[in-house]
Amino acid sequence: AEDFAGRVPVSGDMDKWWMQLSFKAQTDIASAYSEAAKHGFSLVKAVHSYSEHADWSSSSGNPIKVSDSIQRFLSAKKEKGLRRRSILSLESVLGMFSLEYGHQSLRKVSPKLIHSFLKGNDWAAGTRRRYISDLTNFFNWCIRNEFLTKNPCSAVEKPVMIDSPPEIFSVEDVRQLLKTAITVDAELVPYFSVGMFAGLRPNSELEHLKPDDVKNVVIEVNSFKSKSARRRFVSIQPNLNKWLKKYPVGMPPRNLRRRKEAVIDISKVKWIPDGMRHSFGSYHLAHFQDSGKTSLEMGHSKPETLFNHYRERISSQDAKGFWSISPSDSCFSNS
Repeated sequence: AEDFAGRVPVSGDMDKWWMQLSFKAQTDIASAYSEAAKHGFSLVKAVHSYSEHADWSSSSGNPIKVSDSIQRFLSAKKEKGLRRRSILSLESVLGMFSLEYGHQSLRKVSPKLIHSFLKGNDWAAGTRRRYISDLTNFFNWCIRNEFLTKNPCSAVEKPVMIDSPPEIFSVEDVRQLLKTAITVDAELVPYFSVGMFAGLRPNSELEHLKPDDVKNVVIEVNSFKSKSARRRFVSIQPNLNKWLKKYPVGMPPRNLRRRKEAVIDISKVKWIPDGMRHSFGSYHLAHFQDSGKTSLEMGHSKPETLFNHYRERISSQDAKGFWSISPSDSCFSNS
C-alpha cells in the first residue's frame, strides 16, 4: 500500500498518471472506490486494513494456517536443541490448540479466540497460566519470523492464582488406588507405586520410566526428562522396594491415559492432578523432617518451591502409615 501511494503523483500530473494505467487497473480502482463508498469508508482505509490483516508470509500467496505455523515453530525449536521435556510440553499445548483452530488463518487468531480456547476446557488456573505462556512463546516466534505483527496473547489476562495448600491423597486413598490397580490392570501398579512413593513428575518422568532407570537402591531420572534439565537420583524407600520386586517396572504401557482413568473410576477415589507427586512431597517431609533431602529427591531447583507448593500439614501417624503401605498388607492379599 505504501509503495503504491508513493507512486501516485500529488501534483497536476494526476491525469497523465491515470492515462498511463491499463484499462483493467483503472476499472479495478473505480470498482474498489465504489465498493468502499457503499460501506462508508475510503479506499485508502480499505487498503490499509487489508494490509494489516492479510498474510504475506506464504510464498504461494495463500494465508498461512495455524497448523502449518505450529509445525514450523516446533521444528525450529527442535533444531535449536530445546530440551525434550520442553518440546513435549509445547507439542501438548499447541497440539490441542491446532486441533481446534489449526484450519484457520494465523492472522485471524484473536485474543477472543484464545480466551475461548482456555475457557472451553476445564483447566485449573495454574494450567491456564502455563498454556498462555506457551502460546505467547509461539506467537512471539511468529512475530520474529514476520508471520504476525502483534501477539494476540498480549490482551489475554492470566488467571489469578489462589494461594492454597495442594491437595494430596489420604493413606486410604493410596491403598484403594493400588488395590484397584492390582485387580483391574496389574501392569499399571508400578505407575501408581512409583508415582506415590518416588514422586516422579507424571508427564515428563513417570510416563517414560523404563526398567533400566530402576537401579538397586535408586531410580535414575535422566536430564532430558527432568524439568530442571539435571539428572537426579530418587531413593527407593523400603516399601517401594517391595512393590517393585512384586510388580517391576516394564516398558511404558500403551494407552496409559485410558487405562489409568479406568482404574481411577473403579477405585471411586477422587483424582487429584499432580496428586501423587504432591502426596510424596508432603508425606516425605513429614516423615523424614528434612526439607533439603525432600527438595533434592523431587528435583527442585529452588528450595522455596517445596514450601510454596508441596508442604501440607500431616500427622506423624499418617506419614508413618503412608511409608508402611506394601503389597504384603492384608488389604492386598485378596486382590
